[in-house]
Amino acid sequence: MNVTDAFSFGASQTGLSDLTVQPLAANGSSLGSPVVGTFHEIGLGVYTWTGAVDDASAFLKAYRTGDATVFCLSVVDRTLTAQQVRDAMKLAPTSGAAATGSVDDLLGRPGSGAGPYAIGPSGGAGAGGAAATLDADNDGSFSSWTASALRFTASGSPVAGLTVRAYTKSAWDAGTGGGLVAESITDDAGDWLVYLSSGDFVITSDAAYDPYMAARATIRVP
Repeated sequence: MNVTDAFSFGASQTGLSDLTVQPLAANGSSLGSPVVGTFHEIGLGVYTWTGAVDDASAFLKAYRTGDATVFCLSVVDRTLTAQQVRDAMKLAPTSGAAATGSVDDLLGRPGSGAGPYAIGPSGGAGAGGAAATLDADNDGSFSSWTASALRFTASGSPVAGLTVRAYTKSAWDAGTGGGLVAESITDDAGDWLVYLSSGDFVITSDAAYDPYMAARATIRVP
């Protein structure tokens, strides 16, 4: 299967050109041969990686071929997209609109009326079509959401393969490590999409294996 993931080796590990990935089974043993794949440096020791691994892979170990003591471990994400579910159930082709009210239509439109609502880099609308608002500085002041305000880029270029997570604001503020309600992976344009009910949420970008890092922004869905 093809996998896109991100690894954080630490802020000092920049300019690495001898990285490779070893797929691991659930028990931690090596699964097949190392895979070079394609690494892309984002900055501050963070690299995205794309490659093909065995379907049984549970973990990915990225390391330097010249110094195996420099390594990073990642869990293989097996979350299925709505389209993958469609394809597996033979509900509809990848293109073309599904019939309104059909199972395929509902998979592509997780909710209506009371939510959840589709939210992306440029925001979205909540109850009654009211626009979601953004607190980019996390200072409690919400304002209109400008186009692509939460698109993920590095030096002006889109960043693909980052995990974007949405937590309830109450759980985030409590620091319990819980409250995860949605997650997505950025595409080649740095875009993402999650479905949220009405409320306040913290949006984070997870470029490493720590899913509970500092907040990127707070959003409010009407």
